[in-house]
Amino acid sequence: MTFTLGTLIYLNFFTHHYILDARYLLFATTLILFIRTRVWFRIANANYWMPLPLAALLTNFFHWVAENVGTGTWIYAGADGIAMVSLAKLGSWYLLLYVSFVTVTVVMHDALIPTPITKTRATSEGR
Repeated sequence: MTFTLGTLIYLNFFTHHYILDARYLLFATTLILFIRTRVWFRIANANYWMPLPLAALLTNFFHWVAENVGTGTWIYAGADGIAMVSLAKLGSWYLLLYVSFVTVTVVMHDALIPTPITKTRATSEGR
């Protein structure tokens, strides 16, 4: 499912100029597929979690803040001098993040397969 979603998002980046823009359908699909997926993080000695779509949204929000703090360092094509990056970019970045997740999953597939932990015994050989 995720590979198909990533492919549809990627295709929508190119085809939305010519055919129906499926962006809102893709947003809804990411919520349906990933709302139960948790991102775990630690602050001090406490563990917390949040749903993946919220983590993606927050990541993109802070990306937006960083782009606006660094305005002038990066200017988009067609930008008229220095101006704030549009909030509309959040949606594109949100979907692009899922394409990135799928790409890493495809490239690093073997690393995602858990290997069983085997018990080993220390030996005194070689001492």
